[in-house]
Amino acid sequence: MRKHRSLTGYIVEAVEEKLARDREEELRLGFASLAGTADDDSAAWIGAQRGSMGEVDA
Repeated sequence: MRKHRSLTGYIVEAVEEKLARDREEELRLGFASLAGTADDDSAAWIGAQRGSMGEVDA
């Protein structure tokens, strides 16, 4: 028998999945930038993420 969940449960699951995908993309882009294979769009995305987290490039 399938367990019924509330709407909140579905929302939490969707948010957790989105955060996991974002984290995977961040790691992929981070490794690409370390390897020197990141394109300009990837570098801009990484810079925007750092800015949104309050980090500042020295």
